[in-house]
Amino acid sequence: MPVIKSAIKRARQAKPRTERNRQTLSRMRTLVKNVLLWTKAGEKEKAESFFPDAQKAVDMAAKKNLIHKNNAARRKASLAAAMKKAEMSTAAKAKAEKPSTKAVSEKKKPAAKKKTK
Repeated sequence: MPVIKSAIKRARQAKPRTERNRQTLSRMRTLVKNVLLWTKAGEKEKAESFFPDAQKAVDMAAKKNLIHKNNAARRKASLAAAMKKAEMSTAAKAKAEKPSTKAVSEKKKPAAKKKTK
């Protein structure tokens, strides 16, 4: 324990600040994890709902010097890449499920019978 009066005050002030920082980091990690989990599960809509909040949380953590700005940039880039990958996979699924309209419209008509005399 500190003995000097100013050091005692600093120790007292550090407790709520540490708690606030932990909450900010925990919220950021949870939101990032949610986006990554929903994109891997193929739930694009749910991932999109968490995506802006996750980006904001990463920016706030970098602004408060809880993580380095390059770390924040890397996390945001990985989130964006995961979202893009999820979009591509859902587009591929939709394309595979959609029946081809070309095959339906180009059916051959039966040939007309020739008349004989």
